[in-house]
Amino acid sequence: QLFTKNGKINIRNSIYKNDHTPIDIHSNSNLSKKYTKSYLHHLFKTNEILGLRIGTAHNLHFYIQLMNDIRENIKKNTFNDWAMQFLDQYGENSND
Repeated sequence: QLFTKNGKINIRNSIYKNDHTPIDIHSNSNLSKKYTKSYLHHLFKTNEILGLRIGTAHNLHFYIQLMNDIRENIKKNTFNDWAMQFLDQYGENSND
């Protein structure tokens, strides 16, 4: 699975076979913008180790960004509102 700001995606699903969009356009990671979902789908289907490496790096970056957002919202005393909005949006958009 890949974690994105719009929810998690199961990259092995056939809907990504011809999806030439970046892994996550909302990420500020070059890796997440450089590789497409169709390419990652191919790598996972053919059991290429590169797919695991890209997926892991992408997911780690996602969680680093998430923790930074959490930290900032705690500092601003807006965490509860931010968390509810994030969870509502994340659950709605999950492609799992």
